[in-house]
Amino acid sequence: MEAQTRMNQKFESLFTQMVEESKEMKSQITKLTGALAVQERGKFLSQAQSNPTGQHMAQTANSEGRNIKE
Repeated sequence: MEAQTRMNQKFESLFTQMVEESKEMKSQITKLTGALAVQERGKFLSQAQSNPTGQHMAQTANSEGRNIKE
C-alpha cells in the first residue's frame, strides 16, 4: 500500500509539473501571437525596411499555360 501511495504522489507531482509547463507554453504562444499581430504588413520581424513594391516580379502560369507577372 505504501508503494502505491508513493507512486501516486510521484504521478501527481509529474502531472502538476506538466500543467505548469503547459501554462508557460500557452503564455509564450500568446506573447508571440501578439507580437505577430502588431508587426507591419509586408514586413518580417527581422527586416529593417519593408519590401519595395514592384522591385521583384514573380511569374506564375495561369490555367491556360500563359505566364502572368504579379
